[in-house]
Amino acid sequence: MTVLLFEDPRVTQLYPITVGKLAFTIHCGGFQLLEQVRALDCPLAAYVRPHMRTLLETDYPEFKTANEINSSGDLVLNARIAPSLESKAEIARLWKLQTPGIVQQGDNILAVKLAPEMPLPSGELDIGAVLRILDEMRLPRIESSLELL
Repeated sequence: MTVLLFEDPRVTQLYPITVGKLAFTIHCGGFQLLEQVRALDCPLAAYVRPHMRTLLETDYPEFKTANEINSSGDLVLNARIAPSLESKAEIARLWKLQTPGIVQQGDNILAVKLAPEMPLPSGELDIGAVLRILDEMRLPRIESSLELL
């Protein structure tokens, strides 16, 4: 299983901190989403803004592209999730879920747990298309305490 972090179009709301920084590397109260996800000890992948791809490849070579992933039961997480002790526990809970579902806050997708037979959307797509695909899957809602930055 893989965790895929994605920067959605609203990552620009975190300007200026995200000008040259990946959203999941932002420190908030001593916590960082990337470190919380690394604690799961699983393969990582990311969809990031086009101008940030070189930074991802250079500084975080452990990340795969969605096209390089061959797994099932993946967890897709919004890179704007606010890192905290609560979010770390909640991400671990979602990781262990055996059923697919989606965590939404208004029209924001925070997390998606995919079933084994549901492949990750192609890395060839832009993030807007990926979000539409995830939304169109009509997955059941998952109650969650996750919050966005």
